[in-house]
Amino acid sequence: MFREDAGPEPQWVLSWEGLTEKVFAVNAGSSIFFANSDGILLHFNGVFLEKINGLRLKSGAEMDISITKTEVDGSEVFSFRGPTSNFGDLVCQFPNETANDLALEIGSMRVFEITQECFVEDSVIEQRIILNQSRQLIGLQFFVHPGRQPITVRYGQIKGLSMY
Repeated sequence: MFREDAGPEPQWVLSWEGLTEKVFAVNAGSSIFFANSDGILLHFNGVFLEKINGLRLKSGAEMDISITKTEVDGSEVFSFRGPTSNFGDLVCQFPNETANDLALEIGSMRVFEITQECFVEDSVIEQRIILNQSRQLIGLQFFVHPGRQPITVRYGQIKGLSMY
């Protein structure tokens, strides 16, 4: 009768290079902050992941990265910076939006994917934002370092997103 409430549970899942963490989503105006009690904090500004704090590599090194976006010669250029380092740039085309049906265990759901093709050497890679039929965010896939795999954040209740 007097047991303590455990409090809210994180509803989002962050995945990056073998790391999987549950995180909370905190809405702040047009931004969403994804965070957990282990010190991970991601700032999604509504268009791209702008800042990453507290991600730990397998070596134990913590990655704090700021990302800026500029337009250059008809492309978007994402620049990745650490506290004392410049990690490089990623050149991307402008985003493109498509509507798709996402297969779920209990049927399907209409989603909108905003995808962006980017170029690393001879490879084409993608960043994406996935919205549900009400245009609410349900998934992200963005590069946070030009030489590493993209980070993904998805709403934990929807397991069939194509990027995971």
